[in-house]
Amino acid sequence: MAHKGDATTGVHERWRISQSLSAVMSGRVKVFNLQIYLEIISFCDVCTLSRLMRTCTTLHHHGVKVLLQDVYISSQEAMKGFYEFFRTNDFARAVYLHSLQLNFKDVSRSVGRIVATILRRATQLRTFNLDYAEAVIQSCYPNISNALGDLGALRELILNRSGKLTWDTVAKMEVPLETLVMTYDGTGEAPFHGALSEEDIPDYHPLYVFELESVPYHVHAIYPNLRHLAVCDNYPFLRHWIEACPNVACLSSSTFEGEWPYVYGDGDLWEQIRQRNLEDQLENGTWKHLEEYNGYEVLYLYLLGLPCRIPRLTLNRCPVRDTGYIDMLRVVLADAKPTHLTVPIDRYEGFHHDAHGEPMA
Repeated sequence: MAHKGDATTGVHERWRISQSLSAVMSGRVKVFNLQIYLEIISFCDVCTLSRLMRTCTTLHHHGVKVLLQDVYISSQEAMKGFYEFFRTNDFARAVYLHSLQLNFKDVSRSVGRIVATILRRATQLRTFNLDYAEAVIQSCYPNISNALGDLGALRELILNRSGKLTWDTVAKMEVPLETLVMTYDGTGEAPFHGALSEEDIPDYHPLYVFELESVPYHVHAIYPNLRHLAVCDNYPFLRHWIEACPNVACLSSSTFEGEWPYVYGDGDLWEQIRQRNLEDQLENGTWKHLEEYNGYEVLYLYLLGLPCRIPRLTLNRCPVRDTGYIDMLRVVLADAKPTHLTVPIDRYEGFHHDAHGEPMA
């Protein structure tokens, strides 16, 4: 619990910081380089920084830059408040907004227009994260979509709970993105894949809709420059990834629930998944430039059924008392034939322990 004395001390401390910063920035005292002080204020929490900004013009100017480096907004009301701050002096602050995350679901038309306006003004925005992408884009369509397409500085785009409007927006963008993350909410009355006709589904490659057994396989998008691929899937099937990303060099894989295979899986299911991948790759080909695999469990690699060599192989768990694990390890090593192998051996994993924590046979 904070005491009155603590609060007073905090106020005095902030006052001393602001006075010393003001003196240095104005040139009256030359103790530290200005950049050092700017680095210091970058570690202040929002509340402290807001108070410091009210102490002098210099701190106010530089504080705005720090506040707008990374903005997180979790409600419509907060969005409206941020907009008033953002639009000051005819949007002069807009160039300092570098990262923006919006995390609210219910979006009114008026708030949608605010989002569109901010995106049109944020010419230096590099990261944009929408936790409810379809809802936000739908609130002011096509204004938000058009504004996203004009963000020339954007390099990272994260769109969660996407739908058809979201993908149509991305498909029209001509922005040199370095990172694109899209997730889809398959729950509800109209899941994404249910809203598409069968002939339209291939245009949305490489989304999870390809995992539907009833969907004919087509490749409409190729990513020849993609080198690092992480596959997260409880029932992985690699064919569409091999075709769409032919030059993958570094691969990792996992399941959505982490320990899912050991809780819900069984040997017969694992063999079916592996055999499907193995037979497909032997018939239709696999990656030719794979150099490295890095994963937590050998099971995740085993499921992929890769018949090709993997020069560098890293596994982060190896319970040597688990004979099933060792059998899978033997199989994948025979296929991969690695020249560099990293496997941490925990000879006590799988033992029962006594009251003192010592392993018992």
